[in-house]
Amino acid sequence: MFGISLRVLRIYMGGVFAFASFMSLLGGTWVILTTFQIQRHKAFLHPSVLILDAVLPATAVFFCVAGWIVWKERPRARGWGIAACLALILQTMLTGSHCWRSVPVAMCVMVAVKVTGLAAFLRHYEMEPEADDPTSEDDPS
Repeated sequence: MFGISLRVLRIYMGGVFAFASFMSLLGGTWVILTTFQIQRHKAFLHPSVLILDAVLPATAVFFCVAGWIVWKERPRARGWGIAACLALILQTMLTGSHCWRSVPVAMCVMVAVKVTGLAAFLRHYEMEPEADDPTSEDDPS
């Protein structure tokens, strides 16, 4: 795949997940502070507002866990990577769905990067046996 190994691409996507986590955390903090500033004079907050305020921090935790597991190359990294790539693609499509007539080039590039990451996680990545490994298949004995 253009000379880039799947391992490098997966680690890069782990960085993308960490960045998405950071941005979700910043956005969630801003939304929560705005909600409490608007409704500080009211003694009652509607439960649906509190649920909506919890969405961005929850996605921040989700992307943080996915980025950490992918970066550490854990056995569960493939599943977390697929789920996080699908979530990023869905998030991009939902936030950009209001402008389907003139799809910005940046949105197309973002979707292309996420689909490439999804393809990297969908492919099975197996470690090559090392040259001094006695159980490698190249050994004639």
